[in-house]
Amino acid sequence: MAGTSCMSGAVSGRNAASMAQRAICASSKPSDDLSSSLFLRFDFEWSNFATAITDGGILKAIVNSVIITVCSTVITCLVGAAAAYPLARRQTRGNKLVSAGILAIMMIPPLSILVPLYSFLVQIGGVNSYWGIVLVLSTTNLPLAIFLYMAFIRAIPASIDEAGMVDGASKPKIFFTLILPLLKPVTATVVIMTSVGVWNEYALSNYLITDASMQPIAPR
Repeated sequence: MAGTSCMSGAVSGRNAASMAQRAICASSKPSDDLSSSLFLRFDFEWSNFATAITDGGILKAIVNSVIITVCSTVITCLVGAAAAYPLARRQTRGNKLVSAGILAIMMIPPLSILVPLYSFLVQIGGVNSYWGIVLVLSTTNLPLAIFLYMAFIRAIPASIDEAGMVDGASKPKIFFTLILPLLKPVTATVVIMTSVGVWNEYALSNYLITDASMQPIAPR
């Protein structure tokens, strides 16, 4: 899992560098320049940046993206780890059904439930709000996070739990004091995958946040 975390970080870093290169090249050109996005102009069109800040509200959009990304990532990590612990430790029939259901949910595209999701958020007042989009993005990222945490926790010896029980620790205390500190490698993987996915998310944010002052950077 540590190797997977390093590989995910390397791939994400390479993709980020490629996108940054294209963004810099595109931002250096006037609107009538149709040359390749890989071609960098040395006579920068600085008015593009002024327009993005004054008319496009890009700075507010960056703040919105930071808030949404941080909150969604923290919720996904905490809830994912807490949910994966009993599923990995207790191999009951019910837990196996729940695990199978989580795997099945991973195969459902989030946009396929956009209509009922939007209707539900309208009813509870979650449209054009931070907590509404954070709740949606955290939920869409939870199945993969739970799956990764389950695989990692199963590799941790159960004797650690037994040692905590002998010392009189409760199940929550065993999880937070003994198991959770051992989940740093897989947590790094979940943080990278969730934060990059939430930061670059466009479709759900575009439909669920129509207020320009609340939009994150991708739809804005």
